[in-house]
Amino acid sequence: MKNKLLNAAAISLFVMVSGSADAGFISLTNTNSNNWEIQFSPITLTMKSNPGSSNLDWLVFEDFFAGASTGNGLEIGTQTIAIGINGGVATSFDVNNSVGIYPGAGGIDDNDLFINIAQDNATANAGDTVTVSQNGTGVQFSTSGVVPALNSNWNGQVAFWANGNGPMVTENAFITAVPEPTSLAIFGLGLMGLSLRRLKKKA
Repeated sequence: MKNKLLNAAAISLFVMVSGSADAGFISLTNTNSNNWEIQFSPITLTMKSNPGSSNLDWLVFEDFFAGASTGNGLEIGTQTIAIGINGGVATSFDVNNSVGIYPGAGGIDDNDLFINIAQDNATANAGDTVTVSQNGTGVQFSTSGVVPALNSNWNGQVAFWANGNGPMVTENAFITAVPEPTSLAIFGLGLMGLSLRRLKKKA
């Protein structure tokens, strides 16, 4: 597929997290021409293998984009995400350098969206439940490369990878797209209008 530029000042995709206790969303917003912000509610995943010395390095939203990104996304400032194991107290881990888009990163595809915490020694064992969440603000990155349009057929897969180049060490969590708040508001107004019209007819 050909790459498509996101040409609006701020475009977001909101999705619900399914199969977890707390439903939530993920969004990617273009805050200005070169800066982006990833926001997400807590995502719960199950470890399927031991990451060993590689740890939990990349949170990957697989095939998130319709085409291949170009250039690298670079972290803005110092940011952290929180990871909890088996319902325990969450620990903060630094977001590390490349984030968002990173073409040619081994097992990470050019059309994946990701958050990189490599070198911070986050680890868990097979069978453990891992919950990852943002700390306050979203994860921000800048890039001079192309961030393609969102994949309208995205199947919602998100998983942790070990050391970027693989392997995937958690089972996939699956998330399902829902309308943006503005779309929901318009839909609600439409329903209200239909109801008023029916009441007038009955009167």
